[in-house]
Amino acid sequence: MKPFFGILWLMAAVTPWATAGNARLTTSFDNDWRFSTAAPAAPEQPKFDDSTWQKLNVPHDWSI
Repeated sequence: MKPFFGILWLMAAVTPWATAGNARLTTSFDNDWRFSTAAPAAPEQPKFDDSTWQKLNVPHDWSI
């Protein structure tokens, strides 16, 4: 039982030091998506025109 408490103490002592300066950055990618039920040709091209596609935010279910 003694080794368990030693490991637990070591983890508690090291955790604040290891996480200092590692602030979490959260980026939302839920907004400004485009949707179309058609199968477009070459949508991966940088100059692809998706202006006629429906604008939406995710989560999204096209069948509703």
